[in-house]
Amino acid sequence: MASSNPLALIEKLTGRENYNTWRFAVKTYLQHEELWECIENPKDEPIDKKKDMKAKSKIILLVDSINYVHIQEAETAKVGTTSPALSTTRAYTQSWPT
Repeated sequence: MASSNPLALIEKLTGRENYNTWRFAVKTYLQHEELWECIENPKDEPIDKKKDMKAKSKIILLVDSINYVHIQEAETAKVGTTSPALSTTRAYTQSWPT
């Protein structure tokens, strides 16, 4: 039986080996949920804190727990996905496409 929860259909980020497909799926999902603006929002523009918290929560739920160490200090959804420190980790090899 297929799940009615779209999050259940997206494979969790485990590392470099599935990062590109995970990134594409998460971007598409956040766009569908009208949350992508939290990621592509320029630094000087205010963000909707409620939407940002929702986007960050969804991203965290789509990351394997072994990778929480790389995102647990993120205060926003964007920092959780684009922090320069993450670009050198096992899990993150590229920044988000805009």
